[in-house]
Amino acid sequence: MIVGYSFNLQTNDLVPQKIPNPGTGSEHRFTAWRLQGSPTDPVAMRQTQQQQIEPIEVEDDETEA
Repeated sequence: MIVGYSFNLQTNDLVPQKIPNPGTGSEHRFTAWRLQGSPTDPVAMRQTQQQQIEPIEVEDDETEA
């Protein structure tokens, strides 16, 4: 879980500060609400696959401010 960032002005690096997620492994319950007249079929959370997010490489802007 990201709780903050550290930024180095000399190297222009942004580094996330992470801690373990305290809610990992615990069951979460949700209430699903519907508008009147909506379908009445059962509601369920769908399973998702965890994906690793790849950083986007940004080219340095060579123009002067």
